[in-house]
Order: sequence, then structure tokens, then C-alpha cells
Amino acid sequence: DVVAHGDDGLADGRPLGVPADAATRQARIDAHAAFDRVWSGGAKGARQRAYSWLAAKMGRDVVHIGEMTVAECVEVVAHCEALMAEGGEQ
Repeated sequence: DVVAHGDDGLADGRPLGVPADAATRQARIDAHAAFDRVWSGGAKGARQRAYSWLAAKMGRDVVHIGEMTVAECVEVVAHCEALMAEGGEQ
């Protein structure tokens, strides 16, 4: 099942992103889990700052994990794990 979120981060029931096979779905789940550890528990605006940080790390203007390939998701996990190992400041 696809769980979607709107701009406010709340589930609204509408799928977002690009349909994916099982491997891509799992990679996106893993990427979201790693990314959520980066911003969760932060102050107001932490999520948006984390998305801006991730976009910069990936050389993009905008990132959406629901549109990523397996390789891009692996890159997300690597960036997030490196950041957390450094102390978690993006």
C-alpha cells in the first residue's frame, strides 16, 4: 500500500510519487526511515530544512523520495547516515 502525505506531512490518502516495483518500494521505505531520523524531533521547520539539505547534497533543487530510483534511495540513506554519524546537524 502507498501511504501519502500532503504538504503538512499528514496522510491524506492520495498516493504521491511514481509507482514502483517491490525493490523500489522497499528502497523508498528505507530512505524515508533514514531521512525521518534526520529531522524528527527537531524544532518547527526542521523537516523543510532537512529537505533543503538533502536536495543540496544530491545536487537538486527539490527532492521527493516517492519519485526516486533504488540507487537514489541508497544515496539518501548514505547521506543521512553520514550526517547522523557527524552529530546530526544539517
